[in-house]
Amino acid sequence: MSSRKGVRTGATTTLLALALAVTGVLTTAPGAQAAVGQGYVNGFDAVGDDWNDEGVLSATQHYHSGAAGLWQMVLYADGYLSESGVDCKFGNGTDSATRQWQSNHGVTSDGAVGGQTFGKAGGRLFLSSDGIVGFADEARTVYFVRNTTSGAYGFRGPVRGFTQADYAYPDGC
Repeated sequence: MSSRKGVRTGATTTLLALALAVTGVLTTAPGAQAAVGQGYVNGFDAVGDDWNDEGVLSATQHYHSGAAGLWQMVLYADGYLSESGVDCKFGNGTDSATRQWQSNHGVTSDGAVGGQTFGKAGGRLFLSSDGIVGFADEARTVYFVRNTTSGAYGFRGPVRGFTQADYAYPDGC
């Protein structure tokens, strides 16, 4: 587990420029439900419930994907994973960090990130004044991009470039 010393990460202006370049002007689209079949972590309308219906991530399901990287960004923001741990691979370190996160957040500590775990984390998402979706913890804040048309999430990792939170491909990781 990494230190929780109040380090803040992510400049919203840089991310806004990235978001505009990648997804167009950010607004919310009319309601739709997420599904692994759509291929990526997504959401619409209020950001706090975007992740309640996501697919399962684990050491055996979608283990090398942009979606795994998005989950690692949550673990990084909460201080359970180091910067170098954000590699879009759901390996032993991510499994261990996930189980600890689950235990500390009152969800079943099984190492699988499904609706219960994703939903608990997603409840801490917020929409910043400049249209960027953020996830905050006392340790650090990370920012995500949510495409206005498809609802697809993406992120700029602490070590690598932009990655779409895709269930099948680790592009950008």
